[in-house]
Amino acid sequence: MKTGLRNPPLEPADDSGHVPQNRSYFWWFLALIVAAAGARIAVQWNTPMPACGFRTLTTVPCPFCGGTRALSAAAGFDWLLAIQFNPLVMLAAVLIVIWSMLGLADLLLKGSLVTRLNGWLARHHFWWTAAGLTLVNWGYLLLNPP
Repeated sequence: MKTGLRNPPLEPADDSGHVPQNRSYFWWFLALIVAAAGARIAVQWNTPMPACGFRTLTTVPCPFCGGTRALSAAAGFDWLLAIQFNPLVMLAAVLIVIWSMLGLADLLLKGSLVTRLNGWLARHHFWWTAAGLTLVNWGYLLLNPP
């Protein structure tokens, strides 16, 4: 029986054979909450936000233009408006929430779902998919400027 050469653990096991879990998804979730709350407060208090450098130079929106307003709308539970501002930012936010929930389930159930998911994403060209979605989102923003 062949062992583990095809799908080795992402992190080395310690002496007891336990593979430590990567808990970065909690930091991403915390960053998402802080960004959404900060965007909401900035919009509510009419705080001037820095301009997009790409849009300032080219007058064309970048693939992430409208992201602050999207997070602000999402923090106010206006999901449709958030998606209209920037669908990619909202997709990323939803994926971070799902990834964090899976991580919490792993902690509670002592599973390895997130480790397996990370391995699956690494094998299935996640970054090419992300690049394609970024281009599609940019096309949307060019047709519907934020």
